[in-house]
Amino acid sequence: MALTRLRSGWLTPGRRAVLVIVATVLAGNVLYLLGQADSSPLTWTSSIVTVYCHLSCGRPAIDPNVGFITQPLGHLASSMVLHGHWPYWNPFEGLGQPLLGEMQSAALFPLAWLLIMPAGLLWFHISLEIVAGLATYAVLRRLDLDSTWAMVGGCLFALNGTFAWLGNAVLNPVCLLPLTILGAEYIIDGVRWNRPTRWPLFAIALALGLYAGFPEVAYLDLLLVAGWVLVRLWHLRNSDRWRAIKSFALAGAVGLALALPVIVPFADFMKVADIGHHAHGMFSGSHLGRGAATMFLDPYYFGTIFSNMNAAPVWGGIGGYITVSVLTLALVGAFSARQRAIRRYLVAFVVLALLGMFNVWGLRAWWNLLPYVQSTAFARYAMPAVEFALIVLAALGLQRLADESAALRAVRRSALLVTGALIAATLATRYLNAGHVLTTKQRIVFALLQAAPWVVLALMFGATALSRKVKPAAILGTLLVLESLAYFVVPTALSPKSYVFDEAPITYLQTHQGEYRFLDFAVLWANWGSQFGLHELSSIDLPYPADMTRYIRRHLDPELPASNQFVPHRGVAGIVRQEHLVADHFAAYEAAGVKYLMIPANVPITSDLLRSGVRRVFSDYKAIIFEMPHPAPLFSAPGCTVRYLNDYTAHVGCPTQSTLTYRELKMKGWTATARGFGAGTTTLPISTTGEVFQSVSVPAGEGIVTFNFTPPHEREALVIGLLGLLAVTAGCVVTVRRERNKQ
Repeated sequence: MALTRLRSGWLTPGRRAVLVIVATVLAGNVLYLLGQADSSPLTWTSSIVTVYCHLSCGRPAIDPNVGFITQPLGHLASSMVLHGHWPYWNPFEGLGQPLLGEMQSAALFPLAWLLIMPAGLLWFHISLEIVAGLATYAVLRRLDLDSTWAMVGGCLFALNGTFAWLGNAVLNPVCLLPLTILGAEYIIDGVRWNRPTRWPLFAIALALGLYAGFPEVAYLDLLLVAGWVLVRLWHLRNSDRWRAIKSFALAGAVGLALALPVIVPFADFMKVADIGHHAHGMFSGSHLGRGAATMFLDPYYFGTIFSNMNAAPVWGGIGGYITVSVLTLALVGAFSARQRAIRRYLVAFVVLALLGMFNVWGLRAWWNLLPYVQSTAFARYAMPAVEFALIVLAALGLQRLADESAALRAVRRSALLVTGALIAATLATRYLNAGHVLTTKQRIVFALLQAAPWVVLALMFGATALSRKVKPAAILGTLLVLESLAYFVVPTALSPKSYVFDEAPITYLQTHQGEYRFLDFAVLWANWGSQFGLHELSSIDLPYPADMTRYIRRHLDPELPASNQFVPHRGVAGIVRQEHLVADHFAAYEAAGVKYLMIPANVPITSDLLRSGVRRVFSDYKAIIFEMPHPAPLFSAPGCTVRYLNDYTAHVGCPTQSTLTYRELKMKGWTATARGFGAGTTTLPISTTGEVFQSVSVPAGEGIVTFNFTPPHEREALVIGLLGLLAVTAGCVVTVRRERNKQ
């Protein structure tokens, strides 16, 4: 009996909710955790591995930048931070470029430091999902929902469609949306009940939203938060309203101060960056097609991710999904008696956001009136905010169902409405499945996936019909979580069961490359060199150095298809074409420091490249590596002896004054110092050479020349950021003391 009382006393509703949310997230990743699937993006964003699949291998995420950017750049940044180095510069990407200012590496985002671990990406994503679920639970509890329905809401947002599908840095700020709203609720409640406002949480959440590395999503999420705050402020008394505004202003200012160490490098990089389609309002009219409406309700109506190329444009623009059960309960919650102001605001936000995402009645143009929205992929990246709003409404719907027996009729009406919407959407877009060839096994899986929402709707009708014998809210809450869990697991099942990584080419380059670069021809693919400490000319990023783009088009590849990447041409014919481009611009590649070409083992080397003097130095079943005869070193000075010490430092000995060339991309923020040469330590003025590289004049004698990159104004940003950290700490201490005094 004592043990039973102890257990019941320990397992409070809050602790139970935490355990269930964490268990649900782990269940969503169970195939990875049990070793039945491998989460490494190497398996589908490189060609240097041999994969072993279950029935077949598919694509576990929409955005390949999880492999090109999130994993390799995040791993490099976390490694630098945990070894005590500020991650300002990446010498392994292209001709070198900013790392912290690039943002997507999430270099100073604490959860991203998990990327240094084995399977770090998996645990990073699991941690994001858990934070999202727990923060959503806390928000729903602040809205006076019972712990059970708040727990369901937490599970749903932890397994939301954005987490399930995208995979790249887009995910990072999503968990901070409910955390920011929770911070806002603390401020409002503190003002309303004349208690400490706990404003530091709001400031920390704002700052972390920027450190998370995808400001586009953070900004669109902040639009939802801003509306939420305005609704809360409107319903306060005038005296309380001004006190709340002061608290929000303080939290906003401190949050901005905390984030300056990442804002400043990003802003400096943006001044000289190519930002692809984000420039000149090219996203201002982008919107979703009608196929997305079907996928919102039936996520796998067109098969698994990119399995049906007829629907490729839809997959390429979508940012997540809703489920039929969530939408049904959200419609019920939209007419709940609880939280009338917030409920109406969320309904309005969802309707206006969806109309803008599909550009109904040209409403996207109205969204573009908000600052910066026209430069965002609004249709894709507003989805997390829409998902959160609908999940909050669904939790309110469950609470309404538990409170009002009459709400069963609302569930039936909502389910009928959603059924009609699903029928209309599938009939309007079934043409996209025409001609989609499937094997027998694929056809069975495809049929099961297509049937899933219909089964869920049938079960919802069944739960309402059995209302006299069962608790419909509990049944429907369980159904909501199970539906989301099933959809979440599908992409993980597409991952290979295991893979074999061909380490030999990587080991060869790590042993022989030194200060030189290599060019990849679709073996390792872009940016993976950053993962393995290899200087790789191939690169893809956003933002991307505009000088790098111009240099590539002028000297290396006049056929460059996209301005923010330098990646291998696809297919055997594309790789052969790239070999011809290298042969045509051979001297320019050598001048860029390229010493090695890594080509797939099944692609022949062209005769013009062989005539240029390349020679085979390595080969195995995956790759052949060729060496170029006269590559330019990272450091060189005419008439001098130059010895490479590391990526930023060289030992130089010159009989007379000379010019030292440093073949790293020139940007504001670089400084150079010389130690020795008979003159102590001196600062050397940096000039531009070869259009994009750096050079300094070195005196006669022997010494060490060191280059260093620190973004302009970063020292001031660090000081202000430290002051912000002190303010948050002081705010936490004051809040705790005041709460103790209130007790």
